[in-house]
Amino acid sequence: MINDNFPGTSTMPPVFFEEEDKSLTYTLEDYFAGLSKLYVDELPAKEQQIGGSHYHQGTIQPWDIIKEWRLDFWEGNVIKYMLRWKHKDGLQDLKKAKHYLEYLIEKNSYDAIRKNAHRIDILSTERITTEVNKMISSKRPSKGFRMMFDTGLLHRFFPEMAKLHGTEKIDGLSHKDNFFHTLQVLDNLAETSDNLWLRWSAILHDIAKPPTKRFEPGIGWTFHGHEDLGARWVPKIFARMKLPLDHQMKYVQKMVQLHLRPIALTKEEITDSAIRRLLFETGDDIDDLMLLCKADITSKNEAKVQRYLSNYELVKLKLEEVEKKDHIRNFQPPISGEMIMNTFGITPGREVGIIKNAIKDAILDGVIHNEYDDAYQFMLSEANKLGLQKVG
Repeated sequence: MINDNFPGTSTMPPVFFEEEDKSLTYTLEDYFAGLSKLYVDELPAKEQQIGGSHYHQGTIQPWDIIKEWRLDFWEGNVIKYMLRWKHKDGLQDLKKAKHYLEYLIEKNSYDAIRKNAHRIDILSTERITTEVNKMISSKRPSKGFRMMFDTGLLHRFFPEMAKLHGTEKIDGLSHKDNFFHTLQVLDNLAETSDNLWLRWSAILHDIAKPPTKRFEPGIGWTFHGHEDLGARWVPKIFARMKLPLDHQMKYVQKMVQLHLRPIALTKEEITDSAIRRLLFETGDDIDDLMLLCKADITSKNEAKVQRYLSNYELVKLKLEEVEKKDHIRNFQPPISGEMIMNTFGITPGREVGIIKNAIKDAILDGVIHNEYDDAYQFMLSEANKLGLQKVG
């Protein structure tokens, strides 16, 4: 149908629109154009910009490129900041583009490592361990372990540590994620000590929690004996990783075995006897054990943290007090095995060990002083119980 008022402009019937009491005839195109003018009065979104004109410096808008190349959020931001930097925020925009580009590199690197994680098996154990030790010696060791966990590398060469990850809930009760707890302990310790083997002790202190995990109704989650099992695992892990099996391994084993002892002492009245035994068993490593113990205090409950820290300080003061009084650290009983044999005219055997251990326990329990005369008289008494008589 031809519009007689505007020949050739439309085949649609005329549309009437009231404006200032005048009747005007419009084509359909004019009608919608009028609506746009009255109710929108703006350019199409593509032809306008909110806050500046930096995207109008070129004939192609950034979002045209992003749409055409189907770029994701991070890729699109790289393009956006690179196209506008000369016309808006200069160096700041370049830094933003760099930030998003670094994320893309990191993400795709992670993806490539995950895909090829199995290829770590072709590397020698010594090479892997060397790099792991470098990571452990860094200022924030947890970062490297998180990356290895996220890429699947940790699962291949250190499965025991990877198995620490995860939580479980029964009857509304859950336990902490022991993987992230271990990383927190490691970072805490890194702030106070650069001792590589003490840091290894932090890594392994809870290593045996997964197989010792139990849920006890009315109590919750327990990990009884994880320190004993963990200490037994240390030689196996060190051997597999080609770590030294000498005094350094024994040091880590001792730290893992004893890491619960200092705080456990505060659950009851702290006796001099218990402190003496701890000093005797740790020797010169007591200060390192206390550092590990303090690093192990982690909780989102600030009141709980403060309570444990108070207990820690209490044990520390008691250790200093007992050590100053009894000189137990690295002590050797004043009576040797050779002296026992010469006194009673016996050869090496069971009786020598019984008497020697009895003297040691008597000193640690405070029954006798750590002095020769007291120990000698105690030796005679214990020998008499075994039917031994002094010769000469």
